Amino acid sequence: MFPRSGLYKEAALSESKTQITTYILVSQKEKLKALSGKTRVPISEYLREGIDLVLDKYREELHIQKFLPLE
Repeated sequence: MFPRSGLYKEAALSESKTQITTYILVSQKEKLKALSGKTRVPISEYLREGIDLVLDKYREELHIQKFLPLE
C-alpha cells in the first residue's frame, strides 16, 4: 500500500514546509528505510503521513476541525 493519493500529494507539495528535529527508535528507522527502499517513497513522506494520521485521530480533542477536511 502506497501513501497518499495523487490529489493529496499535489496539495502537500504546494504547502510550504518547515524543518523539525526528533528522535525515533533505531528499529523504526530501520523499518522505514526498508519500506522506503522497497517502495521508493521517501522516509519524510511516510513521516508526514504518520503525523497527518495522528492529527486526524485527535482532531476533536484539538478542536481543529476547520483545518482538517472531513473525508
